[in-house]
Amino acid sequence: MSYQPIETAPHDRPVLVYYDHDADTYQDPANPGRLTDYAANAEGWDYLDGRGVTIAHWADSHEENDGWEAANSYTIPACWLAWLNGDMTEYAVNALLWAEIPQPLASQIASGTPTRSAETTGSVGEADGGPAHEVGGAQ
Repeated sequence: MSYQPIETAPHDRPVLVYYDHDADTYQDPANPGRLTDYAANAEGWDYLDGRGVTIAHWADSHEENDGWEAANSYTIPACWLAWLNGDMTEYAVNALLWAEIPQPLASQIASGTPTRSAETTGSVGEADGGPAHEVGGAQ
């Protein structure tokens, strides 16, 4: 299995990714007053802290609107989200490299069969600055 740059990853299915939370610059180098897309997602949701390998799925950008705040809608930028137990989560992933998911794991994911081996062994960081929690390990 060889990893490729994340920019070449397909956006239509889960893939295996190498992530590194600390590799993100947080501020967009082209516009220092703006967060990177990953940082904006990590601020608003939870994120996978540290670095490691996990399964992730691309989430397109979308408009958020609470209905009564129609005038205050905002755009959630596109990002990679962790794919745990056969479903996309709201854990942003700073994916750097990707590879196809090896068989038979890909078949288990496609069928929705939960599998412990599909989980990350990294930790989950709280967007509000709370403590990080281990995922796939002891809590």
